[in-house]
Amino acid sequence: MKNILHVITSLNIGGTERSLLDHLRYLKKDYNFVVCYLKDRGPVADEIEQLAIPVFQVQGFRDLVAFIRQHPMDIVHTHLYRANIIGRLAAHAAGVKVIISSQRSIDDWKNPWHVWLDRWTARYAATVIANSQYTRDLLAMREKIPAKKIKVIHNGIGLLREFTDKELAGFKKKHNLQEQDILVGSVSRFHQEKGVQFIPAIVQAVTRLKPQVKFILVGDGPEKKKITTVIDRLKLTEYVRFTGFELDAIRITSLFNVFFLASLEESFPQALLEALSAGVPAVCTDVGGVKELITPRESGLLVKPRDPLALAAAIIWLLDHPPEAQAMGDKGKILVQKHFQFSDKVRQLREIYG
Repeated sequence: MKNILHVITSLNIGGTERSLLDHLRYLKKDYNFVVCYLKDRGPVADEIEQLAIPVFQVQGFRDLVAFIRQHPMDIVHTHLYRANIIGRLAAHAAGVKVIISSQRSIDDWKNPWHVWLDRWTARYAATVIANSQYTRDLLAMREKIPAKKIKVIHNGIGLLREFTDKELAGFKKKHNLQEQDILVGSVSRFHQEKGVQFIPAIVQAVTRLKPQVKFILVGDGPEKKKITTVIDRLKLTEYVRFTGFELDAIRITSLFNVFFLASLEESFPQALLEALSAGVPAVCTDVGGVKELITPRESGLLVKPRDPLALAAAIIWLLDHPPEAQAMGDKGKILVQKHFQFSDKVRQLREIYG
């Protein structure tokens, strides 16, 4: 079997980290995997080790070069910006013949120096995997990576593990949810690019007309304290439930009456894919690769970014029009079943690995 090293910036809970975990779970019988991370170990590391796949921390370029020389690899597969840059350089310096990079983020924060580094080091990658057509086009235009080198593998969905009756009762008790509550929710990292700073305004606008709505916010991050402060100041605490990070967030998403995404940038949002797979109608900002999942008024609703009142109005519309909302949820579910099954995405990755 081929020896494959995955190099990733951190192993906190996020779309890229969860995708890596899922791919390792499906492919571990076919390849000898090792995972190295550069910064934070995070809870995903424990999940990977439970698969009997070793996880190591490396401190940077020199440390990674030494590691690869001590553990010869057939393929090095890198993920996230920092690991892509360091991983490509280190794998090339260590003589690895096949280098693959996954780029699953828009990274609007990049300045010209970051773009140049990405472009320059991408020469060492045999294949760059993008998770949306939008990201593929962006990499070809902004980073000037040859389009023929970029392979699109969309995110995928595996089997949905639902709450048991006992788990569901425990979740509702923990978060003080009643049978009559209408659940509107989102799953994201609490970073500004995810638009989480607009959540208090969304909650205020929706609950003013729909006081029976409870907002379930799955995730964590540096903006959470600010959001909590504003929610408290606006006296909206009774309407909001923070769950923290959840590795199996799709189980919570399946409980929502409406899913929303307020992002300012997205490549191909896994949380939205999970919501659609569960048949949950969705309201999203029209950014990045979201349109590869949402056809307006067919599989969901789209609004302009940075407009929390428009997003709130779309949520209210779905709650006020159950048949239309159900139809959108059904079409979204069919879309995922036809085009975004995880088994198909694993097959595509296996073809790249060889």
